[in-house]
Amino acid sequence: MPWKVFVRSALACTLLGTALFGLSLKKIESLPISITPLQFNAQNAYDYMKKLAKDYPNRVTWSDNRRKAANWLKSELKSIGYTPRSMQFSEVIAGKQYTDLENIYAEKKGTLHPEEIIVVLAHYDITDTTIEGAMDDASGVGIVLELAKVFAKSETKRTILFLLTDSEEFGAFWGAH
Repeated sequence: MPWKVFVRSALACTLLGTALFGLSLKKIESLPISITPLQFNAQNAYDYMKKLAKDYPNRVTWSDNRRKAANWLKSELKSIGYTPRSMQFSEVIAGKQYTDLENIYAEKKGTLHPEEIIVVLAHYDITDTTIEGAMDDASGVGIVLELAKVFAKSETKRTILFLLTDSEEFGAFWGAH
């Protein structure tokens, strides 16, 4: 008899505890970061990729083409409607100091949860054994630019940071870091 009372009491406490725990959970909002339907255009992403790969080949860290590509990326972000910013940094690669490395970014401030940041990133530099870098990583850059375009005119719940990094391929990966 005492055993049955114990089992019933334990079961009742477990059910009550589970119910209280379930009621105390914070509701998690749905993941969508925008309330408007979004239209990703794959052709636009491809066109961005092709422009970067074909017009700015040999974008190695120490090249003039890498600097020209950075200027083009800033002008594209500006034409989409953002205020592009850059983060200058330096690093030593193969014993030589490079001081003009540049990460480029634009921010879309969220309205409901601006402190929650989603980062969309790709790198725009390539290795010295690559010529155009269409798949490493001009394709990623094309996607980042198209996503920046998609979200430019829509309200987002969370902040989105569109980041294009330099020097992912060399040294200590400071750009990606």
